Amino acid sequence: MATVRDTHNDHILVHSTSVASGVYSVTRVFYFVVNVVETILAARFLLRLLGANTSTPFVNFVYTLSDPLVAPFRGIFSSLIREGTVVEWSTLAGMIVYALVGYAVVRLVMVLATHDDIESLE
Repeated sequence: MATVRDTHNDHILVHSTSVASGVYSVTRVFYFVVNVVETILAARFLLRLLGANTSTPFVNFVYTLSDPLVAPFRGIFSSLIREGTVVEWSTLAGMIVYALVGYAVVRLVMVLATHDDIESLE
């Protein structure tokens, strides 16, 4: 008995797998970047909350690295300062916004890739 092979479906499977692999790679890289940003901002928030010494090289490095990330959110909320402890609401706002934007971009990439994948198969 002869086996008939449907090469059209094999092409669809290979194409679909390569698109899924590419989308997975892009989303992993993007999630990595968002996680790095979130980690930097969390470190800043904790250092400010605990009243870390700004003359320490590590603390200075974290503040210098995170300043551009927090800048768009400065002035939205005033910081709460008590006995050397600072609750920097702008950092928390930044963390929330960056997380939401990161999630939205990943979802958009997934939707567009799925849409392009379906169109290319038709």
